[in-house]
Amino acid sequence: MDTQGAKKRLYGKWHVVCRFALFTCFLDAVRGQLRYSIPEELEHGAFVGNIAEDLGLDLDKLSARRFRIVSGAKKQYVE
Repeated sequence: MDTQGAKKRLYGKWHVVCRFALFTCFLDAVRGQLRYSIPEELEHGAFVGNIAEDLGLDLDKLSARRFRIVSGAKKQYVE
């Protein structure tokens, strides 16, 4: 009986480790985060990139989902 209990505990720990490893492997694939490098000298109103396309979003559904862009800075850089 003691060996069965030890096997169950080992299986439980192994199961948790495998789930954590899979989670970390797929984390980058499911995040919807982009980073654009924009030079300070860039003219106001200049085109930087197509954020919706880069995220693989359907343009027709964006307004229905109330899509918005949030900058990490206090100053608004994106319109």
